[in-house]
Amino acid sequence: MSFNDHKIETGKTKFIAWSSARLPKEGEKICGDLSLVKKSNGKVLVAAVDGLGHGVSAAKASKKAIDLLESFEKESLINLIHRCHKELRQTRGVVMSLALIDSKENMMTWIGVGNVEGVLFRAHSEVGQKLERIVLRGGVIGYKLPSLQAAMIPIFKDDIVVFTTDGVEHDYVDELNASEHPEEIVEFVASNYFKKSDDALIIAGKYLGEGFQYEN
Repeated sequence: MSFNDHKIETGKTKFIAWSSARLPKEGEKICGDLSLVKKSNGKVLVAAVDGLGHGVSAAKASKKAIDLLESFEKESLINLIHRCHKELRQTRGVVMSLALIDSKENMMTWIGVGNVEGVLFRAHSEVGQKLERIVLRGGVIGYKLPSLQAAMIPIFKDDIVVFTTDGVEHDYVDELNASEHPEEIVEFVASNYFKKSDDALIIAGKYLGEGFQYEN
């Protein structure tokens, strides 16, 4: 495997079109970063999880976290993180960022523990600032949790939420064309901003909004 052999995965639900890519640290065969898109009761959970370190132990921790997130149905993101924290105590631990998109209210709640960066790119300049960033709180799920506080913001048709682990250079934000399809965004970032020194993951989801859009 060469370093540029990232694999693109894509999917689509009623409310979101998404794409992701991940790649292990150079010289490794297993990537400890994982993502998830889970639809439940008119909501969509988008998650990016980074197992501490890299290799088998990191992958084991992130896989357990993803399995727990898969069981999400109605609980709050804070309760979901507390449950993950309890169940991951015997692992290396993970950092993660989560976004829960409510298609009925056109609202997004998001929260981050650790250093998984999250950005919401606005499709309509009339809404206000071009992008919004997740507020990250230091800690490790499975080891030490910070005081948790989720943020809720409106989300409009064609807005794009992007999560990246610390194996991705942060300055991709300045070069990104947020009007592109999630697959194009992921391919661009994976080809140009993945580091060789760490596991890397990006997931991008475009909110389809089922007819909801910004109106002047």
